[in-house]
Amino acid sequence: MALDPERIPVIAVAAMNDVHQHEARLLNSLLARLHRCAAEGGSWADLDGPLEELLRHMKTHFAAEEARMLAEGFAPYPVHKAEHDRMLVRAADAAGAWRERRDSAALQAFLERTLPDWLLQHISTMDAVTAQYLHARECATVGA
Repeated sequence: MALDPERIPVIAVAAMNDVHQHEARLLNSLLARLHRCAAEGGSWADLDGPLEELLRHMKTHFAAEEARMLAEGFAPYPVHKAEHDRMLVRAADAAGAWRERRDSAALQAFLERTLPDWLLQHISTMDAVTAQYLHARECATVGA
């Protein structure tokens, strides 16, 4: 398992927590398939669909967060978005290398280390701050 769901920080917005848990499940499922293919000689093409699903989820996840930050006037939005953009480039590079060369070691490194390490760091820092801001805005709106 690349990303133990128990290690994912819980932040102040439940919907964000749900998205993070779903992303961890997609990541772990893809990694398990990769290990099975490597061990049992399965078809590498079986990874293409789940990899694309993970990439689509990441794009949707980041876009939804970014839309909410913009709607709520979150001043550090450009910094947070830049981090999303950097990870999307890294993910696209990993997926492109997979499609072109079927380099299972490179894909495994991305899925086991690069993405999980980034997610844990990003959630515990940028997402935590963003969630606190969004939660406070939500509470202020409800109390108004």
